[in-house]
Amino acid sequence: EQQLSALHTLKNLSDDPFNLVTMTNTPGCTATLLALANKDASGGGGGDGKRTSLLSPEVSNDHAMAQYLACDTLATLSHWLLTLSATRKSRDGEKGGGLGMNRRTFKQCTWEGWN
Repeated sequence: EQQLSALHTLKNLSDDPFNLVTMTNTPGCTATLLALANKDASGGGGGDGKRTSLLSPEVSNDHAMAQYLACDTLATLSHWLLTLSATRKSRDGEKGGGLGMNRRTFKQCTWEGWN
């Protein structure tokens, strides 16, 4: 129950693109989501493709919900990464600069080392 509550919270946080940097920089957050997303939802089988449920239906449903929430959160974070990279690509003529370091923004300030 606590795990599902935490996953719902992470899913809600991932809906806002400004939380992308915080979530990806939090140690273990992405790794835990990946582990839950790749976990066998039935609780058995050991990854060999056979699903032998050793858990009660309630526990198995909780594992399936946790796996779904982890996958959905990762998909949302992936969506924001793709959106931000596409946005930066379309503004290739615009130079970044003059941004305050205390303001969270997705505009990149790059150093042109090849000039």
